[in-house]
Amino acid sequence: LEDGPIRIPAPEDPEHEVERESASMVRKISYYKEFLQTLQDEMKKVDQALNIYAALKAVIRIRIMIEDNEVLKEIKDETLGHKERLAL
Repeated sequence: LEDGPIRIPAPEDPEHEVERESASMVRKISYYKEFLQTLQDEMKKVDQALNIYAALKAVIRIRIMIEDNEVLKEIKDETLGHKERLAL
């Protein structure tokens, strides 16, 4: 039986193994960096949406405060009264 010489796999070259592991780590770091950047971008969108929501709530509160303010109602009524008198 002549199958040729028996080949025993050569042990992994330590430098090649280090390079391979380094390349793997670089890929993982790159992936996580991209992931974190995307996460940060999405958080900015959430923050902007919350700011818009807070601004809308503030505008509504201001409008209600103005509409419910008795002194402002009196001033408005007086102003309308002056305009009506001036029109006569």
